[in-house]
Amino acid sequence: MSALCVPVVFGRTFDYVDGLHLFCARYKPETGDIIVGRVVEVAQKRWRLEINSNQDAVLMLSSVTLPDGIQAEVRNLQHDGTLQLHARSDKYGKLERGQLLSVPSYLVKRRKQHFHQLDQYGVLLILGCNGYVWVGELVEAKDRMEVDQVNLSEEAHMKSRSYMSLEETEPDYTPLETRRNICRIANAVRVLSILGFNITIEVILEIFELSISESVDVHDMLGAEFCVRVAEKEADRRSMATKRKG
Repeated sequence: MSALCVPVVFGRTFDYVDGLHLFCARYKPETGDIIVGRVVEVAQKRWRLEINSNQDAVLMLSSVTLPDGIQAEVRNLQHDGTLQLHARSDKYGKLERGQLLSVPSYLVKRRKQHFHQLDQYGVLLILGCNGYVWVGELVEAKDRMEVDQVNLSEEAHMKSRSYMSLEETEPDYTPLETRRNICRIANAVRVLSILGFNITIEVILEIFELSISESVDVHDMLGAEFCVRVAEKEADRRSMATKRKG
């Protein structure tokens, strides 16, 4: 049996610990958690989602288009262990044009904000409490409240174009620069997972910017040299934080 080891930072030195237990922990859901899941079964009135937990989750719905991935909120946990989800807001729903990453769930801490629209990069980042992270193209969606307030002339104009398909109204490709940003941000998440560091938007952007400032190619971000560089930066940050407390 092969052993998996990960580097751990202690001050300015590096050590290695057995990392098998890092990837054995399963997500333990709590009410209100923002999660990302994969649809594994479609029934007439519900979806069954794989969410990196001991049991799949159930999302009740009427009629929607089948996606590969979806984000939702934990509604409640039934006595039989069944997890019920809901997607009551426009910000929940289908995910496309991006990458679905899997990291240890304990590296994603529960925070007030798990949706991050990185407008400057054209990227949407969702840090799921269940350890599934979505990095994809930021597609602007119009809020339903705004739709309700459209005046009659605008409403008539929209109706005249209602026959147009989604493919006809939206480009079916992601710009090259956006794709590069998606890959770079996704690799920043992977680096944090490799090193066993907490995954937060602040640290992800720091790694993203570090890779650009040091002219590190996207494919080289997962190499040992860059991972060590990130670990050194984290050691410096912790050292400075300790001095400030002292």
